[in-house]
Amino acid sequence: MSDGPSDIAQRVLEAAGLPRGPLDAITTGRSGAQVLRGGGAVLKIAGATERDHTALFDEVAALRWLHGRIRSPAVLWSGIIDGQAALVMEELCGCLVYELPQAQQADGVARIARALAAMHALPVRDCPLDQRMETKIALARANVAAGAVDESDFDDEHAGMTATALFEKMLTVRPADGTLAVTHGDACMPNFILMDDDTVGLIDVGRAGVADPYQDFALFLRSAAYNFPTLDARAILMREYSLPVLDEKRLYFLSPAR
Repeated sequence: MSDGPSDIAQRVLEAAGLPRGPLDAITTGRSGAQVLRGGGAVLKIAGATERDHTALFDEVAALRWLHGRIRSPAVLWSGIIDGQAALVMEELCGCLVYELPQAQQADGVARIARALAAMHALPVRDCPLDQRMETKIALARANVAAGAVDESDFDDEHAGMTATALFEKMLTVRPADGTLAVTHGDACMPNFILMDDDTVGLIDVGRAGVADPYQDFALFLRSAAYNFPTLDARAILMREYSLPVLDEKRLYFLSPAR
């Protein structure tokens, strides 16, 4: 057998105490990790950089802390195989909201909003995962300096700007620190699994931690607008989360393409 990605995946299965077997690639998501599933498990194999390894082990830490507090995959194994960081976790069985019939999609989005509210209600004092604004700004500064920002992914308002110029602009409109919550960190529609028992499973939680809940609101609304442009996702979020108003300045600052 070759020493390519498929062989590494089979050795990851063995390290986790699972039998070798067929694996299907999961191609959604933009983490850069190789993601596969089979036999009731999901495998993530990080890229070769130190940043890739750090991101994967951040997810391991988040999964271990969240499991039992919210519906999230159990970690079955994590470690290094031939210099590559890898994670094996439980596969959550259910469907994505855009797999629902159109008539049920609004209810699916509402279920996701309620799952966010439940996560945000976890006690901040108990959570060791730090995603506060200062931490995020420091990471953004490092990414800009490293040339790791995809400038082609900026929204229309900021198209054509350099990452450095956009970073400096956003610092001038940074809102005052507000309420903190335990957040998902990447609250896009594909990162929520609608389970058969009416619960919602949360996946791709590597950015989870204590942060401004508007980080989740901004991603939730952007993803809902992309996937369901005819749905009033703002009204759904405000109703299910019991929000009397949305702070537009916080949404602007924490929106994902900025």
